[in-house]
Amino acid sequence: MNNTAASQSRSLLEPRALAAIRDLRLVARRAVEGLHAGQHRSQVRGSGLEFSQYRNYTPGDDPRRVDWKLYARSDRYFVREAHRESQLELWLVLDVTGSMLQASDQIDNWRRLDCARCLAASLAWLANEHGDAVGLLTIGGTNIDLVPPRAGQAHLDRLCRELASVEASGAQPVAPQLDALWNRLKRPAMLVLISDFLDERQDICDMALRLAAGGMDTVALQLLTRAEEEFPFHGGLRLRDPETGRYCEVDADLVRNGYRRRFEAAQQRLQQTLLAADVEHHRMLIEQPLDRILWEFLRYRQDKAY
Repeated sequence: MNNTAASQSRSLLEPRALAAIRDLRLVARRAVEGLHAGQHRSQVRGSGLEFSQYRNYTPGDDPRRVDWKLYARSDRYFVREAHRESQLELWLVLDVTGSMLQASDQIDNWRRLDCARCLAASLAWLANEHGDAVGLLTIGGTNIDLVPPRAGQAHLDRLCRELASVEASGAQPVAPQLDALWNRLKRPAMLVLISDFLDERQDICDMALRLAAGGMDTVALQLLTRAEEEFPFHGGLRLRDPETGRYCEVDADLVRNGYRRRFEAAQQRLQQTLLAADVEHHRMLIEQPLDRILWEFLRYRQDKAY
């Protein structure tokens, strides 16, 4: 892919462009194509959630070990050096509480939930490329929505439809959802929890800890807004808790430094808690391009595997 084409492909993955797309299948396909091509191609050798190791083809290599799908995308020959023997079962666990409705103050019509939907659909697409089974669990509100894991294009289409239709509201009764998930888990299983991890009761964090304690490969993808990190506001500010509906009024200039200190302290405690339990933690901003979010996650998975 030339520089112009790569730039155009990347522009399609900016949040402003994604916000206008209602077909999550198209979003996922663009994200995966953007990951395979352009600036990330040399840095991420594989495309699945567990990486096979690749190297350039050299004369004398067994042609049966050439990854022809990767060749079709990159126009280069790669030989697979390692291969995962068993099918992976991937569970996407999506937080759909009220705080996921938090919108970016920099991008119109782009909420945390929108980013989470696109990210989940892209991970499902990647898993489907490798023949892995993908399931979906949404946690929050009063309903328990669970899609059992399966593989195949028809199932991927169903997952994208489910993700497109889900909405967020209220707080989260986590225990029933976790019990429903726990009874269906098989090994090997990987669980990706997509949330802001900002709930005061730490229900989502506790869920990640319990899953990891049960021997599951557990990943916490934390989605934040740039405003939550930087608190760039000035003057009088009226804040609303999206889960409780309560309001409070503050002077942004007076509380900024204290907010930033408390926010970073809470983030450090969260990271330490998750890492101590062997839960992989990624902190990302919803204003980042989708392929960048995917690349940071997958590069870490690759480095961890090798």
